[in-house]
Amino acid sequence: MKWYELTISTTEQAIEMITNFLHEMDADGVSIEESGTLNKQRDTSLGQWYETPLNDIPEGQAIIKGYFPEATDMAALEANVRPRIDQLREFGIDAGDYLISTVIVDEEDWATAWKQYFKPIQVSPRLTIKPTWEEYHPAPGEEIIELDPGMAFGTGTHPTTALCLRTLESVIRGGEEIIDVGTGS
Repeated sequence: MKWYELTISTTEQAIEMITNFLHEMDADGVSIEESGTLNKQRDTSLGQWYETPLNDIPEGQAIIKGYFPEATDMAALEANVRPRIDQLREFGIDAGDYLISTVIVDEEDWATAWKQYFKPIQVSPRLTIKPTWEEYHPAPGEEIIELDPGMAFGTGTHPTTALCLRTLESVIRGGEEIIDVGTGS
């Protein structure tokens, strides 16, 4: 199946609103790529881990991609989204000199491309989350939680997941039974 990939290059400040616009316009998926600069302030209070930058997006800028079925009237969609982005200034949100472009992509391209960014992440000195397709050699005493996430299942890297795992690690002594009751979105 083929899809339209609508790309909007904008500011990080406008990410939430533009992403919301794309969802309201029935995007079947949205991806966000922010600046990969190491100068950016990063919240590590919950053990978040950041790799070396993976892109050359200028600091303060972002690229948002929305995916729409091939039958979508992209000219009408773009005509609808432009005034909404322009209107953000009225609310104190600077979208910058945004650019919009559209290409056709194969489903395989965007449905699996995200995997290249999912790497093993150490959530505690003893626990590491690893995707099934990544090779990883644990240190002595290190336990591996292997995940095979899909489009609807998380990667285990969310800060609340790390907190839960650290808490479980501190209270589990062996032989207990636990259940993961996820709330979903």
